[in-house]
Amino acid sequence: MTTQKNYYRILEIPTQANDEQIKLAYRRLVKKWHPDLNNNSLESQEKLKEVNEAYEILSDPTARTIYNQTIAANMSASSSERVKTETEKRQEQEQKARQDRVKNRYEKRETEAKVYYSEFERILEQYKNDRCDSGFFDKLNILFSDMKTQPGLIRAYAAPMLVFAAIFWHGCDLVSRGIEYVIKAFTTSTN
Repeated sequence: MTTQKNYYRILEIPTQANDEQIKLAYRRLVKKWHPDLNNNSLESQEKLKEVNEAYEILSDPTARTIYNQTIAANMSASSSERVKTETEKRQEQEQKARQDRVKNRYEKRETEAKVYYSEFERILEQYKNDRCDSGFFDKLNILFSDMKTQPGLIRAYAAPMLVFAAIFWHGCDLVSRGIEYVIKAFTTSTN
C-alpha cells in the first residue's frame, strides 16, 4: 500500500469543503508559503509545491472524486489491516496465555516432584539410619518386635531364623561399611 498525501490536510480544510473554501485556503497558503516572502527558503518552496499539487487535484471535480475514492479505499484497507492486526495480536496473546498455562502446570508438577522425591529421600535416609545403622542386638529386637503380632507357636519356630536373619543383616551392614570405607580411602588418596 502506497502512502498518499492528504490534500485536505495540506490545504487545512475539511473533506466536505466546497470550491470557494478550497480557493480561499489555497490563496491564504500561497501568501503564507510564497518563496519571495520567506527569503526563498527550501522549506517554503516545498510547501508551495504541495499546496499547488493539492489545489490542482481538489479544484478539479473529476480528479477530486477519484482522489476521494482512492482515499476511502486506502482508509478501508488500512482499517481492515488494523482489524487483522488486532485479531493477530489477540491470537498471539491467547497463544502466549496457553503456553504460560502449560509452562506453569509443568513447573508446578516439577516442583511437586522435587518435593516428593526430596521427602522420599529423607524417609529412606531416616529408615536407613533407624533400621540399618543400629547394632546387632538392636536389629534382633527390631526383627522380634515385628513378630509380636504373630501367634506364639510361629514365634517359637521363627526365632532361630530371626537370629540368623539378624546375623546376616548385621554382616551385610559391616561389609557395606567396609566397602564404603575402602572407597573413601581410595578416592581421597588418589586426589
